[in-house]
Amino acid sequence: MSDSQDDPRRRHSAKVVDGPGKSASRAMLRAVGFTDEDFHKPQVGIASTWSQVTPCNSHIGELAERACEGADGAGGKGVIFNTITISDGIANIRWCPARSLPTPLKRWRPAKGLMAW
Repeated sequence: MSDSQDDPRRRHSAKVVDGPGKSASRAMLRAVGFTDEDFHKPQVGIASTWSQVTPCNSHIGELAERACEGADGAGGKGVIFNTITISDGIANIRWCPARSLPTPLKRWRPAKGLMAW
């Protein structure tokens, strides 16, 4: 599919979209706005914890959009996807060790898992 198959920046993207066996993947991505040119670029995953259920994350969607514009501007193809967000108020967590806000590490574990993948 791509003449940029040997580009090391596409080592993960190529597995998803290159070759005849990946036509279903390309079809799904075309349905969300990918162009022929986009399939030659490295895809940059942008994890977003945007949510309407917590004011702490209600602005994250805008930040994800800006990050996507930056990835696109640098020659990649930004792909925004959502991941979980934690809301102590809605979850009604009352015992301290499980609270997400006092410990930034606990709050960012979802992102840590995404980066490890």
